Amino acid sequence: QMTKPNGDAVVRERYWVTFAPGEIRSCSNCHGINTTDIVLHQPPPTNPPQELRELLREFKPQTIFNLAAYGAYSKQKEYRKIYKTNFIATVDMLEALREHGFSAFIHAGSSSEYGLNSAGPDESAELIPNSHYAVSKTAVHNAIKYFGKIEKLPVLNLRLYSAYGPWEEPD
Repeated sequence: QMTKPNGDAVVRERYWVTFAPGEIRSCSNCHGINTTDIVLHQPPPTNPPQELRELLREFKPQTIFNLAAYGAYSKQKEYRKIYKTNFIATVDMLEALREHGFSAFIHAGSSSEYGLNSAGPDESAELIPNSHYAVSKTAVHNAIKYFGKIEKLPVLNLRLYSAYGPWEEPD
């Protein structure tokens, strides 16, 4: 969540980018398409992609943590949403960040990237995805590698294992 110098919120963590006219996703996309803000009971804002660019231009964030994910839970089966959340949104964000400059982009990858090769793999082990979620996370891993190696952007994919805690969504 971004704040103005006086502490007022600029981007509520509940919303981020619109993918298609009228389609709003929550930042983690765990709750799907929202028609009403469940806290404020108001219609959600529509944030066209240019809004992200305007926010970057105004606030110039330097360190970005991308923790968005959809598809890790057995009830999250909408394959289009999996790819939009895990791959398309991340590439869109990196393209926007490239225009404005930044110091670090840290992406929350997943141990699911290993897929069928998950029994104690080495960091350099082959990625053999075995679900839409794993394919999308592997794809974004490769996109981040591209942005780092070819575009020379300061990006990092952390392949996290069983990250959980008190705010974990129950399956």
